[in-house]
Amino acid sequence: MQVLARKVKLYPNKTQAANLDRTLETCRRLYNHCLELRQDAYEIEGKTLTAPACNRWFTCLRHDPKNWPYYSMLSVSVGQRVIRDVDTAYRAFFKRVKKGETPGFPRFKGRRFFSRFTYTYNNSASLIDGKLYLRDALTEPAKCYKDVDRLAGCIKFRPRNPFPEGEIIIKSVAVSKEHDNWYATFLFECDEKPFEKTGAIVGVDLGIENIAITSDGEFFENPQFFRVAESRIKRSSQRLSRCQKGSKRRQKARKLHAKLCAKVARQRAHLHQEITDKLTEDYDVIVVEDLNVKGMVKNGHLSKSISDVGWSKLVNKVKEKANRRGKEVREVNPAYTSQECSQCGETVPKKLSERWHSCPHCGLELHRDVNAAVNILNRGLQEVNAG
Repeated sequence: MQVLARKVKLYPNKTQAANLDRTLETCRRLYNHCLELRQDAYEIEGKTLTAPACNRWFTCLRHDPKNWPYYSMLSVSVGQRVIRDVDTAYRAFFKRVKKGETPGFPRFKGRRFFSRFTYTYNNSASLIDGKLYLRDALTEPAKCYKDVDRLAGCIKFRPRNPFPEGEIIIKSVAVSKEHDNWYATFLFECDEKPFEKTGAIVGVDLGIENIAITSDGEFFENPQFFRVAESRIKRSSQRLSRCQKGSKRRQKARKLHAKLCAKVARQRAHLHQEITDKLTEDYDVIVVEDLNVKGMVKNGHLSKSISDVGWSKLVNKVKEKANRRGKEVREVNPAYTSQECSQCGETVPKKLSERWHSCPHCGLELHRDVNAAVNILNRGLQEVNAG
């Protein structure tokens, strides 16, 4: 059984969106309330409250009308997950103190810094006729309706990627708000069908003009999403900087700027998904460059282009999918892969602007990046033979 996650976009109506906002605000208040309780317990009594003690306190809090009135409407599993998040923050704090790192004591969450709450599946969340049913999103009790489709808690959603075939056991559903849009992330276990072995091995050269080039001569074009949207992002950033802090106009400008940046990130992630799917389906062994991206972005001439491509995320995605599908990823030293001839091994110096490899020793003529991909493949084969 493999643990996977799928993120889908929710399409709530106005009533459902208002109730989701109410649940999110209730969870935020509960987080801050629990954090305050633990701080007071340590300052007054000198002891640290555990998560079970906070759960018992939350049970009493739900039946006290003097407190935040929506605590009684909050699902128990959602509240317990919030308390668990506070406990996780405390454990991480003590762990950093023990290691001698910067502690970073848990902070109170403002409205802009709390955007997620989690349901336990089959307890407070379930799927009904292709819709997501959330108990806290109901405007009226479910017994008032005879038709399930009329339930206000049944929220429509559209998955970007289909769920894998076979038996699926959903564990939890995390609902998050991103730039006025609602998303649900399903965490589930499934038996994914193993991919057929192709027996093929490929070398992949990472570039800027083309995001990835294989040793078989396949080019994956780089659409340069940030470069296309750069002018709009620049204007939105200038507009944001001109607004007065704390004003409604600044809040509106901040949301517009965040949406533009989020769109670029989604486009880049979708491109990475397509490339990694293609590589892991067609090849059993994928050889890539072990690049020092942090050092490369220090180049002032190429830093923006390198960040726009997202090499690190692409390689990590390839590793994750290859591990899940029974494939293998090898990283090799990228030094001089563009300068060496893949046929005779002689060094042919070239500037970065020269995109064609012409070897004066053996007469090999091919694209510079394909030559580098073949060298990466040869180094990967040497490691396999040595192993």
